[in-house]
Amino acid sequence: MDLGSVDLTKIRSGSLLKTIIMKVDTARGVHGVIGGASKASYQLYSELARQKGIKVDFIANFSKFTNKTGVTADQVMGKNYDGIFLNSMKDFLLVDEYLKTHPTAKTIYTDRANAIINRRFELGFHPRKVPINYFFSRMKKWLDCYVAITPEQMVHAREFFTSRTKISYIPIAPDKIYRKTGAKRRFNGALYVGRLDERQKKISFLLEGIAKVKQFNPAIAEKPLLKIVGEGPDAQRYSGMVMKLGLEKNVLFRGGLYGEDLVDSYNNAGFFVSTSEWESPGRSFLEAMACGLPVLANTKNNVVINPDNAGRLIVPNYNGMVYEYGDMEDFVHKFNFMLTNRHFIERAGKVALKYSKGFSLDKTLSGYKAIIKSL
Repeated sequence: MDLGSVDLTKIRSGSLLKTIIMKVDTARGVHGVIGGASKASYQLYSELARQKGIKVDFIANFSKFTNKTGVTADQVMGKNYDGIFLNSMKDFLLVDEYLKTHPTAKTIYTDRANAIINRRFELGFHPRKVPINYFFSRMKKWLDCYVAITPEQMVHAREFFTSRTKISYIPIAPDKIYRKTGAKRRFNGALYVGRLDERQKKISFLLEGIAKVKQFNPAIAEKPLLKIVGEGPDAQRYSGMVMKLGLEKNVLFRGGLYGEDLVDSYNNAGFFVSTSEWESPGRSFLEAMACGLPVLANTKNNVVINPDNAGRLIVPNYNGMVYEYGDMEDFVHKFNFMLTNRHFIERAGKVALKYSKGFSLDKTLSGYKAIIKSL
């Protein structure tokens, strides 16, 4: 069972805590944005639901992917579940309440938001920091399995949780539909895929960077340089920036794309770009590589993905390039290099495609099935 977009007024938690969470959820959810974590969660639960003897109820908003109606919070409280999958902050409120009357239900939390690390290292005050720390203090009492998607998460989880909580490492994997199609590329610029949310994605830096790339290399000033795929609360802000910076010919907004439309966008680009302040890691990175795209990421995106040899997701000059987070000069030089060096793009793209094959949805599903069996 996945617990997601529930009516928080039904949950009897401290009023201040509930108010904070509701405000955060309203700020993000009112725009109807469904990001990569939701897509990955829906895919996992759908795969599990196809397994013999497993029935899955949805509460999360998966309207972009299915017409299936989810159960309500009231219905959840009246059912006897063997297991509960958690993914978002709101999950904890309902699960914490549910376990008071259903203490035998097993709980599994997949840290798609990198919360185990954010609770310690997020700088300054942010409204999510308070509930994250509260939830982890509660989870410590009842969580049966913490699923890390990066080795760093696994290390921090082992330090935080007691022996009652099993720690598992299951890396993310792209959907099987993401593949190199062989279609003739019609666009050689950069592709961004993700939520249009300045708080994390820092797309203002990306747009300012495109303007500086034009100044650095006037020969490409009239060419399309960037396609942006996604929806989010800051879409109008970014449209205004494009006008203000004179990037109308250089930046194209495609809106939210899914399925084969998104596969086509990956295959019709030169390389993938990210300016996010954090990723844990972004599933879109692997989707892009599975379609033969090298990646331009920054030092805060480039997480360790292989616990055996500390290998990182992006290996510079191998399957992409990495710039120093916040360093505009470094970004401009590396963006321009990838934009104009077709030989590098073709070579790195082939390596990225090969690299992506090490991440399998079948392996991911097998990992979760093993957890269910062990619990």
